[in-house]
Amino acid sequence: MSHDNTIGLFNALPTDLQDKICEKIVYEQPVILMNEIKTTRFLESFYEIQKVFIDNPKKLNGLTDTLVLMRKHGAEKQADVFEKIIEEIMQKEKLQGI
Repeated sequence: MSHDNTIGLFNALPTDLQDKICEKIVYEQPVILMNEIKTTRFLESFYEIQKVFIDNPKKLNGLTDTLVLMRKHGAEKQADVFEKIIEEIMQKEKLQGI
């Protein structure tokens, strides 16, 4: 079936069916973005760590922002260790299928 035929068949479908098909289409996301999303449950921990370095951190800063802040304030080694810990947690969860 040619590309034009496929598009023609799709366009001939009722709009509600087109919407259902579009809901099922999944695009691969960048690994960095997916890791940032996976770490959102640690937001409270990120907030507490950021409070060590600045007075009023944003409540919704993610891992990337936290690591940047730590490194900016001279805690490069701590940021490296913290990043490895989070990566290890995510890797173990991936292996366990969580």
